[in-house]
Parts: sequence; structure tokens; C-alpha cells
Amino acid sequence: MKDFAESLADQALSNLVNQFARPLDFLRELVQNSIDAGSPRVAIWLAYEQPKPGEKQGVLEIHVDDSGEGMDRRIIDEHLTRLFSSSKEDDLTKIGKFGIGFTSIFAIQPQAVLLQTGRHGEAWEVLFHADRSFQVGPLDQAITGTRIILFKRMNPGQVPAYVRDCRWILGWWCEHSDTPVTFWDRTQEVEEEDAADPFAAFSSGRSTGPEQVNTPLELKGALLDKRLDQGRVSVIVGTGQAPRYAFYNGGLTLLSVNNPEVLGGHAPRLRHLSFKLKCDALEHTLTRDNVIQDGEWSQAMRVLVTAADELRESLVQVTRAAAERGEDLEALHRALTQEVRVPGGQKWFASKRKELLFLDHQSKPLSMAQIERQEGHQGAVLLEGGDLRLCEALDALGVHRVSGGPATHGLLEAAWQKPLWAPWATPRVLIPVQELYLIPDPTREGMLDDRERLVFGQLRRLLDQTLGRRVQLLIGDFGGPAAGAGGPIALEGPGDGEVFQRPESRWLQIPTFLRRRVVLLNRYHPSVRLLVTAGAEALDVSSFGLAQLILHEDALELESVYQSLLQNAHSAGQEGL
Repeated sequence: MKDFAESLADQALSNLVNQFARPLDFLRELVQNSIDAGSPRVAIWLAYEQPKPGEKQGVLEIHVDDSGEGMDRRIIDEHLTRLFSSSKEDDLTKIGKFGIGFTSIFAIQPQAVLLQTGRHGEAWEVLFHADRSFQVGPLDQAITGTRIILFKRMNPGQVPAYVRDCRWILGWWCEHSDTPVTFWDRTQEVEEEDAADPFAAFSSGRSTGPEQVNTPLELKGALLDKRLDQGRVSVIVGTGQAPRYAFYNGGLTLLSVNNPEVLGGHAPRLRHLSFKLKCDALEHTLTRDNVIQDGEWSQAMRVLVTAADELRESLVQVTRAAAERGEDLEALHRALTQEVRVPGGQKWFASKRKELLFLDHQSKPLSMAQIERQEGHQGAVLLEGGDLRLCEALDALGVHRVSGGPATHGLLEAAWQKPLWAPWATPRVLIPVQELYLIPDPTREGMLDDRERLVFGQLRRLLDQTLGRRVQLLIGDFGGPAAGAGGPIALEGPGDGEVFQRPESRWLQIPTFLRRRVVLLNRYHPSVRLLVTAGAEALDVSSFGLAQLILHEDALELESVYQSLLQNAHSAGQEGL
């Protein structure tokens, strides 16, 4: 039975030694212990003893030094060398409360670990062997704080990579530590005067030597960020970069991931953002792979949501200022689109309808209200484009065209809300202006041949009989025979024939039976040419076919109009007989 119990204990210890995914994560545990001991600073430094003659491996020394509250013999016996017991168990200001972090030093399989510590005038030394056995003895010389040295054999060629890995691990876990943390690579030659000062990084004016690991709380690469401090919580949230979510206690990393599952119920609101959240009340799980989502976490997340709301208001302000300067808005519009797509985002953006957040074709600020007002008339949002002649004509008519790329288009589409009065309405349509408007050249009567004058004259009479004065027919040249063959059959436009609108590109317009319009017929369209040619044999059939083509382009006339058209065409045919 005794052997079985010892076997279980050995297995438990082995599990604790390898409790972290990365062996070098033990450095975080030692730094945490130093911070919990009240050390005002923590120094990590590495040295390397070259192989002795005839040997391939030297010894790498990993030092972790602090000047905090050390340990006396009682603490060593009851807590350091006894698993599952911790002097920090009842102290809510301490993170490492499980009493198991220290065992992780054996994950790198050191040949030995030497710990020297002093407290209340006592000074002790603990030597751990590779098999995790240990010896405790007094030190002749008093020390302040705790010094830990890990000894690991390795080839000289392995040392540089190992040093880099140690530095990276410290940067990851101690990125924003409230307690200064330094790293010093002393595996190469160093000046003798520096050898006794592990805290030399805190001296000014050094070009070489220790490097401070911890940095201020910031988000690098964010398009825009917002800092908010509220009680025990400090948060910085940003937009415009790949989302990442980081939690800290005392500035030490608890969790830094891109998995929105860690956001809990806040994921729909926050998943598109990056943030760093510091709160001394947050705790990690036993395995250090997540943050405990308790009441303290919920309170901290509420501060984060407040910061996110302030961020999007700042985003509106920055976008407006950029629009007023005529700057490229793509990145800002991409960020705004993400805000619009969160729950309640459309309603929030609707409150910004009058804000000048877009640019027109002349790089002048344009509001959502202006865009939507024109959209109500055109049935679509018009994008910039077209030749100079068309642009000048539309400018004279006061037609806005929205400037921008895919991000701008995405924002316009995301901001569209289905009207309550029209649940059948289709999503917003965005089209280049030249797909809706065109400037053809009306053809003068003298330019028509005899057959065209005969057929088009009969067509006008038939339309007048059927539609009265609601339609005025003009004949147009859409760029000559070649260009006209690929153009539309007919266009609608003003009576002066300047700017015409493609009927097939009209959305949400007033039905044709309620409005008066000018129709410009493309004399070079293949269907028109075919029916004009047929007019030599059957004028009534030819004119009826052309009238049907024109009405079909609109597809808005009532069925009674087509019946009337057929009757009038038949009557015209009878008169011709």
C-alpha cells in the first residue's frame, strides 16, 4: 500500500512539473512569486560556462533575482518544499495561490536548482537535484530577497536559440507588468563591473546590458484606440486590426487569444475588436489557460463595453474630420461597418445620418441623409464614374455620386434597414452612375432615311393614341451603328434630351402611368433595325412591335395599356387597307 501511495504521489508531481504547454513558462511563475513577495523589481539574466576540455556541453545558468520579502525556514519547510500548500492562499492580492507553480522549474530538466533567500535576519540555501530531492542549509551571509539559479547542460550552439526563447516567454507573460522586469543575456563576455549588478537596466545611459521587458499598456497597429480607467480596471480597446483579446493581473498576462469564446455573452459586441484589460481582481484557472468568468470578470467586461462604445463615437468623429479634409476613408469605413454589424449597430448608425461621413465624386463631405434622400428618387445609391461630359451634366443637375472603394460600399450595404412599411423591400442597390445615366445624341429629322421617317412617324401616332401626352418620343444615335448595336433599346430623360436614364436600371420609381417622360429610341439597336426594315411590308406591325419594345423596357405599364395599343395598331392597319 505504501508503494502504491508513493507511486501516485510521483505521478502527481510529474503532472505538476509538466503542467504548462511550454516548459519555459516556469519563468512566469518565478516572476509572479517575486511580485507576490513585494519585490520592486525582478531581474532575469542568463550566463553560460563553456565546456571544459574534452567535454561537448557547458552549463547554462538561468538567474531570477528579486529584492522582495524572502523566506525563513518555516516557510521553506511548510510551503516551498510541500506541494499543495501556499502562504498566499488567503491573500486576494496574490495571483499564484495554488502553491504548485514552483514545481514547473523542473520542466526544462535542469541538472540542479539553487535557491538562496533571506527573511527577518535568516538566510537559507535550498539545493534541488535533478531527481527533485533537495537539501536545506543556512547561509553564512545575509541576503535580501530571493535568488534562484537553474543549471542546465547544453551545447554552445544551442545557447543563442535558448536565450531568444527565454526573452520571448518573458515578453509574452510580463508584457505590461506593473513591476519592472529586466532581461540580460550574459552568455557572452560582459564587463567585470557589470557582473555583480543584475538590476543595471534601471541605471540610465546604458547602451548595452539589461533590457527592460515590461512596457506601458498600449495597442500597436490599431487604426484607432480608446483608453479607459475605472476603479480597479484599466482597458484599452482598438479597431482596425486582427482581433485579439488579452487579460492581465498586475500587468502579467493571464490570457491572450483570438478565440471569441473567451468573451462569453459579450462576443457579439466585442469580437471584432482588440483589447487589453488589466484588473487585479481577475484570476486565471488552475491550468493558466483561461480567466475565471466570475463577478469580478463581469464587472471588468462592463467597463470594456463602455470603452468600446466610446471608441465607436470617436470613430465617427475621426471619420468626419477625415471627410472634411477629403482624405481616403476606406480604413475608417471598414471599421464603421464592423460597428454597424453588431447587435443594435444599425440603430446606432441611423442616429448619425446627418454626420458627414462620406465623400462625393468631388471629394466633398456627404452625409447618409443626403445619400438616402437622393436614393429615394433614384432607387439606388449612385457611385462615381462616367465620362467628363456626363459628370458635368450630372453636376449641373445636382446629382450626388458617392466616392470610395469596397469598404465604403460595404458600409452603405450594412447600414441599410428594411422599412417597416415595406417588409418585401430588397437590399440596397449600389450602381456606377453610368449604368443609370447616359448622354446620347438625339437624331435630327433630316438625318433619317425615308423608311425610318415613315416607321417612326407611325410609331409616334400610335403612342399618342395609346398614351396621350405622357410619352414624348425622340430618336437617338447611341454612338453610331457599332456602339448602338450593343446599347439599350430606349432611354428616358428630360425634354431637352441632355441626360437620359436607362429604363432597365430604374428601381422603386413612380409607375409610368402616373408620370410624364421623354423616351429616346436607339435607331441602331438590332431589334429596332429589324422592325424598321419590316415596315416596308407591314407598317402597322412594325410600329406595333416598336411600341411594345419601348413599353417593355419600363415594364411598369398596366395591362390595359397593352390592350389599347393592340386595338390602335389594328385600327391603323385597317385604315391603311
